[in-house]
Amino acid sequence: MKNILRIILVPAGMAACLSGSVQAATDAACAVSSSAATLSSCPVQEKPYWSSFVLDRASELVYPAHVTVLSGVSSQVINTAGIQAGDGSVLTLKKTLLTPNPVLLLDMGTLTGGQIEVGISGAAAGPGAQLRLSYAESSKYITKWGDTSSASLAVNDDPNPALGLTGDKAKDSRWDIVPINMSRAYTVPGIRGGQRWIRVELEGLIGSVSLDYIRIRSNHYRPAAADYAGRFLSSDTQLNRIWYAGAYTFNVATFSDPYRGGKMIAADGAKRDRMAWLGDMGIQTGTALYTTPRAATVMRDTIDLFACQQSPDGYIPMASQVHYVCPDTLGPPAGPIDLKGQPTLIRYGKAPEYPAWWVIAAAQYFELTGDTASIRRWLPVMRNVMKYLVAHTDSDGLFRTEGLIIPNGNLLENGQASIQWDVFSYAPGKNTHTNAVWYRALSALARVERLAGEGEVTAIQWDRQASGLQAAMLKELWDEKTGAFFLKKCEWWLPLGCDTELNHSQDGNVQAVMAGVIGGQQAERAMNFVHTRLYSPYGTLNGERPSLHLAEIMISPFVSSTQLLADFRQYNAGEAVGLMRRLWGNMISKPPYVTFWEKMSKQGELLGNIVNTANPLQPTSSEGLTSMAHGWSTGPVQALSAYVLGIRPAQPGYSRWVVEPQLADLSWAQGQTYTPQGLLISRWERGVSDSFFRLTVSGPAGSSGEVAVPALGKSRNIAMDGQWIWVGGKAMPGVSARVAGDYILFGKISGTHTFAWSAVL
Repeated sequence: MKNILRIILVPAGMAACLSGSVQAATDAACAVSSSAATLSSCPVQEKPYWSSFVLDRASELVYPAHVTVLSGVSSQVINTAGIQAGDGSVLTLKKTLLTPNPVLLLDMGTLTGGQIEVGISGAAAGPGAQLRLSYAESSKYITKWGDTSSASLAVNDDPNPALGLTGDKAKDSRWDIVPINMSRAYTVPGIRGGQRWIRVELEGLIGSVSLDYIRIRSNHYRPAAADYAGRFLSSDTQLNRIWYAGAYTFNVATFSDPYRGGKMIAADGAKRDRMAWLGDMGIQTGTALYTTPRAATVMRDTIDLFACQQSPDGYIPMASQVHYVCPDTLGPPAGPIDLKGQPTLIRYGKAPEYPAWWVIAAAQYFELTGDTASIRRWLPVMRNVMKYLVAHTDSDGLFRTEGLIIPNGNLLENGQASIQWDVFSYAPGKNTHTNAVWYRALSALARVERLAGEGEVTAIQWDRQASGLQAAMLKELWDEKTGAFFLKKCEWWLPLGCDTELNHSQDGNVQAVMAGVIGGQQAERAMNFVHTRLYSPYGTLNGERPSLHLAEIMISPFVSSTQLLADFRQYNAGEAVGLMRRLWGNMISKPPYVTFWEKMSKQGELLGNIVNTANPLQPTSSEGLTSMAHGWSTGPVQALSAYVLGIRPAQPGYSRWVVEPQLADLSWAQGQTYTPQGLLISRWERGVSDSFFRLTVSGPAGSSGEVAVPALGKSRNIAMDGQWIWVGGKAMPGVSARVAGDYILFGKISGTHTFAWSAVL
């Protein structure tokens, strides 16, 4: 292929595309031509309006976009526009004995997080006069205590974290009291992690306050449009919005922490958790590394956060406060980890599958960056995770999750509860999802050992462990009659009988397909079960029916993010894109419009968490507790870039790469990702009724890869850069090519090339 490429690298048609007026003429010829040779002579041009979908704001200061008066007469609220900029124009609120408290609702125009700043330009403070600010991601859930009365889990959020973490609702992270006894610029002490709406109420018997502004000084990750070296655009506006909403969700949940010298860490929930969680990183890593280059550093530092917190038995805590700082030397510690600053870990017990997610995230980071230095530091920790999982394996070869029942949805305080990704499900036992995640981690570790670790001998050991686990899963958990995995293995000691035999879940089946536990006809049957038996208008249901083992039937964007990848792995592009439109399309059609939720009800609304509050005076909105900007829900970013654009690494850091687009029902798609060598670009378009197909691929200097041209079910003659390279089902002399499924795969490609076929020669 190299010799031919030297000859045809810049044919006449391609050269014409590189010069002004001649390029326009050639583009016009390409637009009307039915010849593959002509179509391949001019690259698919980038459409520049991709940046119009970017949701990040240039300024760190966010002012209200709209102000609504919820309570108060006209004499109490004067000049609402005065609060929308720090320009000296003021809003005045007044309270008298005979009037209700004036209440405003500020729409900040987007969901953001940071410190709230209030510019008080004048006040007359009477008895009890104070300004109450309350925060919500959706105006639907806002009360005077914000959208939830549950204290933040993060110690860097609350002005008084010691009280907040023990559940004292007097120091909550979703509302603040601003004193108005003097004219000043006031900054709320705590970080308010995620809100689009702010409720403002002047409380007290009498008083008044004049405000120049109420604004948010954002402290989350804010890339500029120019920072999006990774990008996506297609013929479907909804999918475009979904991709950039996924990127923005990651950005809002990624923030600077002063305890770590301003380092950015990726958390799972912007408003509530603001802690790093292992399971979320399995999704966030792909999101980060397909969007902006700086996000790679974010994920490296987030993975690093856990590398020194491993217990001697190999277990890694499921979550960490973001300010935890590891020593310079990473690896398994000499003794038990210090849980100071991590009280939530004691309260929530263990999530035994989550250490395997850390291995998956570390391996994926290595694949997408080629960062050998980091993966070699993490390898001892990755191996120790496997020791922990092996130690909890039963004689049947399956990992057993130990633990107690969580009674009435109350999490145990003694750390004996075992939970999984769905906190309120009954985790103990041998469930398919946990074992599939372990299998995926074993396979990932074997590949890392081959490429950057101890080599083939050690890799084979992990492969053998994976093969044994695969055999055990098929023997003990696969339901041949249904063509799907059970939720978990039925065991005599499980309470309420063996209802698991009647329940097959989404999580175990899509994870088993994604991990490669099953393939071929078994994978087709499992995905068909998910597509049909678990279908709903708003997304895939997590199981067939609720039980003690599956606490609630819901729609999980986290598990569905894995389903997207499993569907694309099976070349079910239509199913994957359809799920994006139903599930993620529904989320961006409702407030706050720009981010993805933690979980959804089967009616397509935000699903609440179980909330217990000891204070009856503070009404609890359990839906409001659920995060509406959650890192684990951002799977469409990787799915669209890696499969619709088709951009994936074949070797770590894209030293070798593949471009294999899956078209679904789209007319065109284009985009790129960054690699250590430079940009890798994929742009394709198809004609009406598949009258033609054209694909432009540009690889970074010093790299090479494979380009897979979809045949769409027919025999095709394919041209590249104006020259025929595949005719009559065979490669032309000197061309490296082969049939791979419904694709013609061309190898040893470097530089920039355009491939095309036409229904008419």
